[in-house]
Amino acid sequence: MDSRDHVCNLYTTARKTNRWPMRLFYGVSDSVVLNAFATFTENVPNFGEHKKDKRQKFLEGLALSLIIPHAPQRLEVQQTLQDVK
Repeated sequence: MDSRDHVCNLYTTARKTNRWPMRLFYGVSDSVVLNAFATFTENVPNFGEHKKDKRQKFLEGLALSLIIPHAPQRLEVQQTLQDVK
């Protein structure tokens, strides 16, 4: 096990699944998030200086930045359309 696997296993996007495409997606997501964190910490070196959980804080911020733009639209939907079901 290399250091990337170790770091990705600490905070992973993976969930238990029997579908290999989902497992592949989770693995790619973990790698992308790790690379984004490495790039972010290079560009913002004083991010979470005295905190051990700065990667967790980064992941929370990333998740919120991906969710918040879509939340108002989701709140307006009363029910799923019959065609979609």
